Amino acid sequence: MNKQTQASHEERRGLERYPTRAHATLVSDNGTWSAFLLNLSDHGALIAVTEEHEAELNGNITLEIELENDSSLIMHGKVAHIKEHFVGLNCAAHGERDEERLSLLLKKLAEEDGQEPH
Repeated sequence: MNKQTQASHEERRGLERYPTRAHATLVSDNGTWSAFLLNLSDHGALIAVTEEHEAELNGNITLEIELENDSSLIMHGKVAHIKEHFVGLNCAAHGERDEERLSLLLKKLAEEDGQEPH
């Protein structure tokens, strides 16, 4: 990726993604699959699906992220890209409760990464 392409990619993404590890479940019209969350932002996530999947590019999805204390975070969106078992998602928290959970999680991840939360 050249510098101009990389810059436009970063501008398009727009938000800091924080590395993390968590169990998640990906749900689409074609099925439900176990996944690992690899990174997360306000409006996106990168996951590794742990089994064969039929997620489709631009397909609607729900991502359920397992949190500590037996709670979860629900995000809805679309599949942005697929490369082997890696699936990039454009997604946002579902409702106020999940927006608050996402905000707290991103703040925690930013602190762990030594960054200021956005």
